[in-house]
Amino acid sequence: MAFTCYNCGTLLPEDAEECIKCHQPVSKKKLNEGATIPSDSSINVIIRPGILVRERYRVISELGKGGMGIVYLAHDTYMHDKLVAMKVIPPELSADPRAIQDLKAETSIAMEMTHNNIVRLHIFDVWEYQSFVVMEYMQGKTLTHYATDEGGKLPLEKALPLLKQIAAGLDYAHKFKPPVIHRDLKPLNILLNKSRSVAKIADFGLAWVVKESVSRVSSMAMMSSSSKGGGTPVYMAPEQINVEGIEVATDIYGFAATAYEVLSGKPPFQAPNPTVLIHQILNVAPKRIEGLPENVNIALLSGLAKEKTERPKSAGEFIKMLKGEIPIEVVDKKEPDIKVKESKKAEKVEKPRPAPKEKKVKDADKKGKAGKILAVFLVLAVVMSMAGLWVFYGDNFFRPVVALGELEVKSEPKGAEVYVNGESKGLTPLKLENLKPGSYEIKISKEGYEEYSGSVSVVGSKTASVDRNLREILGSISIKSSPSGAEVYVEGSRKGTTPLTLDKVKPGSYNVKISKEGYEEYSGSVSVAGNKTATVDRNLKKKEDSTYGREVGRDGRFIKYEKNGDYIVLDTSTKLIWAAKDNGSDINWNNAKKYCDTYSSAGYSDWRLPTQDELAALYDGNKSVRTTECGDNVYLTELIKLTCTWFWASETRNGGSEAAYFSFDSGNRNWVSVSYVYNQRVLPVRGGKN
Repeated sequence: MAFTCYNCGTLLPEDAEECIKCHQPVSKKKLNEGATIPSDSSINVIIRPGILVRERYRVISELGKGGMGIVYLAHDTYMHDKLVAMKVIPPELSADPRAIQDLKAETSIAMEMTHNNIVRLHIFDVWEYQSFVVMEYMQGKTLTHYATDEGGKLPLEKALPLLKQIAAGLDYAHKFKPPVIHRDLKPLNILLNKSRSVAKIADFGLAWVVKESVSRVSSMAMMSSSSKGGGTPVYMAPEQINVEGIEVATDIYGFAATAYEVLSGKPPFQAPNPTVLIHQILNVAPKRIEGLPENVNIALLSGLAKEKTERPKSAGEFIKMLKGEIPIEVVDKKEPDIKVKESKKAEKVEKPRPAPKEKKVKDADKKGKAGKILAVFLVLAVVMSMAGLWVFYGDNFFRPVVALGELEVKSEPKGAEVYVNGESKGLTPLKLENLKPGSYEIKISKEGYEEYSGSVSVVGSKTASVDRNLREILGSISIKSSPSGAEVYVEGSRKGTTPLTLDKVKPGSYNVKISKEGYEEYSGSVSVAGNKTATVDRNLKKKEDSTYGREVGRDGRFIKYEKNGDYIVLDTSTKLIWAAKDNGSDINWNNAKKYCDTYSSAGYSDWRLPTQDELAALYDGNKSVRTTECGDNVYLTELIKLTCTWFWASETRNGGSEAAYFSFDSGNRNWVSVSYVYNQRVLPVRGGKN
């Protein structure tokens, strides 16, 4: 029986393996050859909390779920358990060779982008037939969440610093040859750090590939012309809807739509259905935002212009218009026009971008195009309503989905292991989908708590729930010292003097400090388990004068000393002595070596340039310290103050034209020209081998 190509709609004979027009694979055999997941395969281990992926990424918990897949928080065990975000691509895309090809192409480009305001993408990989990307983890929430917390919108003074950072990331991407276009800019794709002072653009290249591929794999690509332009309808530029050229101006529109929503609390256009929304985007000018300066409204109208040529040429130019740095005046508010104000002082006045004018559909051809697009969305709405009842199956036909159920398991505290019918499924909170109706045996287990066992019934199309408050099994701590009579502090709170026993202690890890005048202080941790007594017994060492100077601070294996008015840090593990701060400004490799050779802090004259291995030994993925100049996080002891992230090492290659450096924000080792200076620093060290 003849059938049609899923990609272009060409009628094909029953035995066709490849489309005669677009050359896409159409037979089951050809699809399997290029797919990540063959259609007849079964996934043995599903990526979920508790799983170790690629013997490297330990999945911790689910961060979010949506049409682009599931995002998990994970530890990168190769990088001292550094926190990363792992996005698992929907399984239907892993089985589609074209989608995988597109994703590989887009992620390879995204991995080249290293900007402070773009979420760093580390790797695209496949494990157990499941495709995933690993990217930088941002501890804060999205720009949408921030605006919601502030009452739905942000005041101009809070929004501008973040918008300026977004513009910097966009302009960086647009300067690539050819420019890298995001295509789906919106507040939900802007991630913030915990303090909401840093904004980063997420999903460069990923969003539009996933959306287009999902549409195509679901056999809806022929009916949704807008899918080819990528993007979320509310933030889509007219050229995306019309499937015309996607370029830098398309991102400027999305950026302006994002700014409009953040400043007003709603997107530029809102409609009860796709038909009206498309009409508004193509034909209606957005309303001015009441209470904002006129230059801000003019900037927003310019960024949202229907014609690409009327928008600002760059994101940076859009920001200048928002800030009023491009002088403009409005002649007629109904039909805005922008004039350059004459300046007697300045010889040159930067020419402003003209504000857009409201436009009417000029001819029947444009009306016809809009009508076709509206019809497309109506057809799409019908298809999507059917999507809840049918899924694509096999080679060329549809079958009904079996009515399966879900099971949600929660516990207090969280992080308890869940067993279903004797098989471990992950840690609470946990949601299991696509379960056959029936009875299931549930066990919830967490160290230090009494185990729960019970059963639950799952019904088709419904979610069964198990929610348990686990009962703690308490323990105790016995603390002794020689000599006795030392002060005991647990988690910073004084508990008494040694010997001391603390009863009814909750299971977990506790910081313990034992202090006695004339003796070196002990600091450590102790783990308490239920129904058991944890013991801390220390022989305190008498204090002696240190050859390094006066001790002023400790952090684990690091001790900070003051000597001759200078500060140094001893690593008791490697016996290396480090300068307590870097050189403080950009520096090339040759000058970095001279800086170390002539460094004379604390009376020492044998300072030198460290090796990559020595710098890597300082890196600690569990510690995060904010830099003062570059704005990035560095991961090492707080006793050493860094002003940026990249540090020169002593190794050279290629006849001395390239030198090694180490990154304290990612833990990576790299090579670069010895003349490179941007964000490069040097941290002198002494001791060990040259």
